[in-house]
Amino acid sequence: MTITDVKAVYPNWRNRAQGAWQAHFWQIVVRIETDAGVTGYGYGGGGEPGVLIINGHLRELLIGKTVGSIKDIRTIWDHLYFKSLPYGRKGITLMALSGVDLAMWDLLGRAEDKPVYDLLGGMKKNPVRAYATGQDFARARDLGYTAVKFSHRWQSDADYDTAIEQAGQARKRLDPDTLLMMDCYMSWDAEVTLEMHHLLTDYRIYWFEDVLTPDHLAELAALRPQLAPVLLAGGEHDFSHHVPAPSASGSPTSPGAAVSPPACASLTWLAPTASPYAPTGAAKSGASTSSLPPTVWIWLRHIRRGGIHLRTCCGWMNQGCTKASFHRWTGRGSVSD
Repeated sequence: MTITDVKAVYPNWRNRAQGAWQAHFWQIVVRIETDAGVTGYGYGGGGEPGVLIINGHLRELLIGKTVGSIKDIRTIWDHLYFKSLPYGRKGITLMALSGVDLAMWDLLGRAEDKPVYDLLGGMKKNPVRAYATGQDFARARDLGYTAVKFSHRWQSDADYDTAIEQAGQARKRLDPDTLLMMDCYMSWDAEVTLEMHHLLTDYRIYWFEDVLTPDHLAELAALRPQLAPVLLAGGEHDFSHHVPAPSASGSPTSPGAAVSPPACASLTWLAPTASPYAPTGAAKSGASTSSLPPTVWIWLRHIRRGGIHLRTCCGWMNQGCTKASFHRWTGRGSVSD
């Protein structure tokens, strides 16, 4: 299939996410058309700037490219990354590129009449354990979740007490064997993390997530063994597989770390090298899909034959685009909301 047109739009969100950046740079939709009459759709990020990057630059690089295998998608991804490197590498550019990436996978899946998880090597686990995120611990318990994560933001020393209070409320309402995790959103430092680890010992925290920024890899590597048996989770604020090693002395991805897939990761670089859809003679080495993070597999289960399931894309963070705007974009007759 040869790409004949590419277009990105910023939907008219009914409930746009609120936050430091989400309210301005929320999810975009990317459509890729081909000479074979097959069209692929993908969700990316970056809001209006992301749309401008795709329509104003990446589009001209994509038109005329062939998408017939995983190798083709990898080659195109590398080309787009290189061409956008002077202003890209991370952030909004990679958010936009992730939408193109998913659209190409959707395109290939539609062409082969296969769900994307089959292109990645097939379903490995069914079902997969999921966790709930939020402060309504009783509701999470009643819904049957056996793992729950809550948010904690550090502002002052008083937040030692707020963390203890939150963890206490969670343990009071959850079943005793429920896994309990904390998302710190890069608001802690090493000193706070170690003190929290000490203060929260009795609450059996399963992991601390994003205690530091992703630029503090050496510090994260140093923290990991000091937090055992509590895991150290992170990675979602990196934007591609181009992540430097923290130091020669350690790595936060050694045993004892829980690695989150980057929030705008390229699905291409989570995929195995060898695939029934790779060209004949393709490399036989590469990451096994069985090693993909469980959260990735939860998401992949919703990429079904015929396109990306809207409930996963729009409902992942309790958001929703208006039916009218999505119908105008896709021409589909029904939408899950």
